[in-house]
Parts: sequence; structure tokens; C-alpha cells
Amino acid sequence: MFLDEEVPYLRGLAKEVRDISQRPEQEEKRNKWKEHNSLKGKEPMVFVYPDGAWTELLPDSALRCKSELGRSLEHQLLVKLIRSKYVCKTSMISSSASLTLLSNHISVG
Repeated sequence: MFLDEEVPYLRGLAKEVRDISQRPEQEEKRNKWKEHNSLKGKEPMVFVYPDGAWTELLPDSALRCKSELGRSLEHQLLVKLIRSKYVCKTSMISSSASLTLLSNHISVG
């Protein structure tokens, strides 16, 4: 679970990502990508994803959260913010994030 002190920080990051995802230009980007993928695009589209460079762009030491779940969500949100601000202006930013919850279940009997 999240630590109590992580919740306001993560909510702030999530709000920033949500605000970016709801800007009109995000819908324009979605439409341009749909046109591009259906081979009807009017301009070239570029998708940039710095696969091997995320450890340099966002090192673990830059994360503020202490819990494993908090760090996972913080990383996802910061990746979206970095992509939005610095990486590529044709990248779409969605407001979704995914968390993997694991449970240890032991059968007795």
C-alpha cells in the first residue's frame, strides 16, 4: 500500500498528468495518430520512446516515494510528464496508469 505521506504527492502528479491528457491538443494528437495509422495522415508522425535511457532520465534516486507501490506509480506518472514536456511533441499522454497487486495465498489443510 501507499504510505500516508505519499498520497498527496502522488495525487498532485496524477492531477498534472490528467490535466495534460485533457488538453485539446491531446485529442488533436489522437486524431492525427489515427489518421496516420490508417494511412490517411497528412504529415509524418514520430514516436519517440527512450527505452534504454529511462534510468538516466529518471534514476531511482529521483523518486520521492518509499513504498514499492508508490515508487511504481510515481515512476509511471513522471515518465508521462517527462514525455509531455521534453521528449516528443507528437506523443499522446493518457491519464491511465496500471498497478500490479500481488497477493500471497497459502492453502492450509
